[in-house]
Amino acid sequence: MLMTFLEFQCKAMWIHGAQIKGPRTLYPPTPKQFDELVALLVADGDKRPHCPLPIHGTPENRPRWDAYRAFAEFHIFRDRYERKLREPQLFDFSWGRPHVPKIPTDWPELDDEFLLEQELWTGVPADPNDVTAALERLRQVTPTSPCWRRYNVG
Repeated sequence: MLMTFLEFQCKAMWIHGAQIKGPRTLYPPTPKQFDELVALLVADGDKRPHCPLPIHGTPENRPRWDAYRAFAEFHIFRDRYERKLREPQLFDFSWGRPHVPKIPTDWPELDDEFLLEQELWTGVPADPNDVTAALERLRQVTPTSPCWRRYNVG
């Protein structure tokens, strides 16, 4: 088997929640979640801190990645051979995966986008500080996000 050098380099930690009521996307732990996990892993047997597992995804866990596309296109995986991807067929626009609804649980940036459109829909202007924060978060979306094409500035 031929493996590239990149497959042996770990550059980030991604969590795949895959819970019924939680996000189905991949997300990084927040700095607090990461520190609690590392503290648990390096603690002595007698001085174990509170176990932070499982780590549940919240809107603060960003950026988000679609699990299929992260594996198939962006080299994000646990093990390169954990599954076999189906090759796309002619006129197959799903690329081997079922339709995944775009909901804020999976994509918290959808709430940011709604905040920016709030005045248009409700007539109530949004707080300028909230708008600035939402725009900053929308600039950090990944190529698998439903908001990528609208807010990608790179």
